[in-house]
Amino acid sequence: MKRYMDLVVYVLYRYYKDGGRRQEVAFQTTKLVLGVCLLLNIFTVLSIFHFNPTSGIVNRGSSGTQYFLTFIFIIIPMYIIMSLLFKEDKIQKLEYSELTRKKASVYVVCYIIFSFILFGVIVKIFH
Repeated sequence: MKRYMDLVVYVLYRYYKDGGRRQEVAFQTTKLVLGVCLLLNIFTVLSIFHFNPTSGIVNRGSSGTQYFLTFIFIIIPMYIIMSLLFKEDKIQKLEYSELTRKKASVYVVCYIIFSFILFGVIVKIFH
């Protein structure tokens, strides 16, 4: 499992590093994207059980600032976890064939799209 996650991190890192972003923020962006995807999947599962992790913190009348601050306090632990699990120097040393990188890139994009669609469907069905 760790091997596959390293490949996903590698693919995202290469995408952000080669995509015109400054070198020093490519790995931070990768960790944030992984954290958001993980949160999206967690919220999808929680939605099935009608559990809203932000209830009591944010309600329908809340301001945009309150939503933003809630998101920040939820994403910070995910970012820390990603920082502990994946080290930039280790990811930079990984080598994969061109075919493996291309296939993994397609899988990652499909997974992210599928995660968003599934989240929308689950929220629509269960709420």
